[in-house]
Amino acid sequence: MPREDSGSSSGASLTSDEEDYDRQELVAVSPTYASAPTTFPPAAAAAAKPTVQPIRTTAKTAGPMSPQRAPLGPHARRFRQVAQKLIQMHRTSTFISKMGAGAEPGVDPRRNTAHQLYGHLTQLCTIDVCDYNSVRSTTRTYDNSGFKDWLARADHKRESWAKVRWIHVNGISWDVLSMLALEYDMHPLALEDVLHSRHTSRSKAAYYSKHLFIRILVHALKEEEDFEDEILHEDHPRTESPIPMQTLKYDPDATLGKNSRATSRKASGSSTSNGPRDPEGKLPRTFTQERWQNRDADIDRRARMAKLQVIKDQDERVHVTLDNLFMFLLRDGTVITIFAKPNSDLVDPIKTRLKSRDGILRATADPSLLIESLLDLVVDEALEIVDRYQDALTKLESKILIRPKMRLVRALHIMSGDLALRKRSLEPIKSLVFGLRRYDLDRCKAVQEAEFAHLPPGSEIPPVIGFMSHKAKIYLADVHDHVDYILSSMDLFTTQAENLISYTFNLSGYMTNETMRRLTLITMICLPLTLLTGYFGMNFSAMFSVMEHSDLFFWEIAIPVMAVLIPLFMWSDIKRGVHKVQKRLAARQAAIEIKAGRIPAPVKHRKHHRRG
Repeated sequence: MPREDSGSSSGASLTSDEEDYDRQELVAVSPTYASAPTTFPPAAAAAAKPTVQPIRTTAKTAGPMSPQRAPLGPHARRFRQVAQKLIQMHRTSTFISKMGAGAEPGVDPRRNTAHQLYGHLTQLCTIDVCDYNSVRSTTRTYDNSGFKDWLARADHKRESWAKVRWIHVNGISWDVLSMLALEYDMHPLALEDVLHSRHTSRSKAAYYSKHLFIRILVHALKEEEDFEDEILHEDHPRTESPIPMQTLKYDPDATLGKNSRATSRKASGSSTSNGPRDPEGKLPRTFTQERWQNRDADIDRRARMAKLQVIKDQDERVHVTLDNLFMFLLRDGTVITIFAKPNSDLVDPIKTRLKSRDGILRATADPSLLIESLLDLVVDEALEIVDRYQDALTKLESKILIRPKMRLVRALHIMSGDLALRKRSLEPIKSLVFGLRRYDLDRCKAVQEAEFAHLPPGSEIPPVIGFMSHKAKIYLADVHDHVDYILSSMDLFTTQAENLISYTFNLSGYMTNETMRRLTLITMICLPLTLLTGYFGMNFSAMFSVMEHSDLFFWEIAIPVMAVLIPLFMWSDIKRGVHKVQKRLAARQAAIEIKAGRIPAPVKHRKHHRRG
């Protein structure tokens, strides 16, 4: 990889490798954010093209005695392309491995190193652009190339009638992010958070001079199809992918499927039943072979579906997916949201609300209220998870109260761990919402003071204006209450799970004590008989109780002894049994009287569950 001069502002390459002779490498001007930002033309900024400087400006001209290169064949060109790709991948991996502690923070799309590090992040994204005010709303949808062409046009700027512009991106792709960063001057640290965020990232809000950046972790229930695919493909090797990878380019031949393969077979003159032999002498596939293969595949599919049904019946876990939602709130009323999961319908409720004029989003045309609606949507998704945990815990409780098993204890232990993880990832959302309500103006003031710190004393400083409006803060209070309800519910469910685990072990100990108690009772009953049997079984010649009496004398002594010892040692059990019989008789008599209409039936009170 070419080395760059750290003291040069242009970042021009000092050395270059031989493989760069046929490909000119582009180096961009990288201004610092402390100075005034460089102004780019709209078309160039939209297309995310940096200012180029060719590395090589001179080349040896082939003289009359220099040998001429022969034209490369298709295989040689293919090999050359593959070699260049491998060299580029090796450069990128080497550069990433060298970037450790002490590397410069932030991701600046104007630098060539950013393109080398993140240029491989390509994904087919869906970009929705919505402009609205209180009386009018327009929505446009683009893909990666369409969004690039739209930004390159001169009429992509927001019209005067639109008070709010909302740009929503489904998916993470470097070409889209670099275009947005250059067009709306995103801070490098915020762009780095978008590219380096993981499913364990904490939700937070970062204040910059030109925009507010929010990263929030979206908790959603895993869909049934995703859960089935995860179970059905869990035994696949790690090198095999159960689903096709998404590519950025659309391949029209991929939709032909079997028709394209059948056409190629027909063109080659082969047949599936009675065609000629291949060069190796093997017979072609017959209908019987295909039928047996289809039968084996059908048997395998049925076995997998049966396994899926068994696992779903025994599975008591609540499966949750975690994805990051990034939000940018600009001073000019532009809101940019980026969701890490492509082809998602997360923000469809907000899109539906924007189509109605009677909604508060359209009536106020407040961009901060749009941010509040998105936060409320994320919290509502978490409320559904709370309801699912409550249902799962109720089912486990009923099963444990009927018949406790160690499998249920294991499920409770797993649920307790999941609840702890959910609480740890949901607590930062509460701090985020509280910070937006309470410290929005203070943080904006701190950013403004740092921005105008170089001005001389006595200079006029513009008034501080927060990103969140007063109405948005009022509605954020309701969101804060919902998050507080979710966290308190998580604590309650954790306590209930631990109590059920303790109850199961206590019940197991109680059952063990009951078993020992029954054995003790049997021993108490049989001990006098054993004592008398041992006495009458002694081998003595002069023994009047045996020589002068029959076996009736044994029972004359044993029955009175048992009649005294059994009530004496089992009096509490006798009382408990009598009381149980009386309760059953009373319940049966009450049921008969209710059925006959002599007494009214009891009224059942239903508990209504209210969220929030």
